[in-house]
Amino acid sequence: MHPLLSNLLLENGRFNFHSKAIIINQIAIKYGKEWNTVVLVKRLVAKAQTATGILLPETSVAKANQGNVIAVGPGRMDNNGKLLPMNCKVGDRVLLPEYGGTPLKMGEEEYTLFCDCDILGKFE
Repeated sequence: MHPLLSNLLLENGRFNFHSKAIIINQIAIKYGKEWNTVVLVKRLVAKAQTATGILLPETSVAKANQGNVIAVGPGRMDNNGKLLPMNCKVGDRVLLPEYGGTPLKMGEEEYTLFCDCDILGKFE
């Protein structure tokens, strides 16, 4: 487990959204990302079975390129000092690049850190 996270576990061993938002800046700084524009995403699990019930081998299952936003930074400042909002918010379902992002494990759950500009789009 990441050392920054060890003291933020709840009684049941899981994190809540508030604790993730508190630590997103610490983790982003550790991994060398500008924390204001960081997006914490939980990737959706890729289907390992076809619609007709055929199981696919692990080698043919692609990494999921969709995910749910768990936490976001506050946004970045423009040249006039005005805060520009993030393109996505907590709860959005987003389209992710095939490669990139910083993998991060919190307890038993796996997440990925992305810069706001790396998110390809969001689903309505």
